[in-house]
Amino acid sequence: MVKKNVEPEDLFECLISGKYGYIHPNGLLLKKKAFIDAGMYPELRLHEDTILIFKLSLLCRLAPGETKRPVSIRLLHMDNVITRPGIDFLQSRYIYFENLLGWMRENDIEKRRQRLVEIKYFQYKYRFRRREGRYLSALYCYANTKLLNAIHR
Repeated sequence: MVKKNVEPEDLFECLISGKYGYIHPNGLLLKKKAFIDAGMYPELRLHEDTILIFKLSLLCRLAPGETKRPVSIRLLHMDNVITRPGIDFLQSRYIYFENLLGWMRENDIEKRRQRLVEIKYFQYKYRFRRREGRYLSALYCYANTKLLNAIHR
């Protein structure tokens, strides 16, 4: 649930920052064309819905409706992919940002917004590589994160 009223043109930045909540597909009401234009769900094991929401926020004028109370409820169970033991969130996160970035480049989404995704991509990849003990690769990711942050400001 998005926690504050956000203008449609600012929604992508709010969602990518993670500061103001999220939009779950259960609460979406859109025309079929919007899903087709966004390319539907990517073929990933995790986070397909998150990528779809990011794409829709870039292509459509999404506006959060009710921000004070939930309009839908979702339940997670232990057999759910996201709650299943053994899921590597660091790896799945950098892979989903990599997927989103590729889609943004193919669809000529403005560079400023691509940099926001690149920053997230390198942040997660850095943490994943460092945890794996691949320090040279981690250092490369860390340097890219710092460079992109400096450029973005």
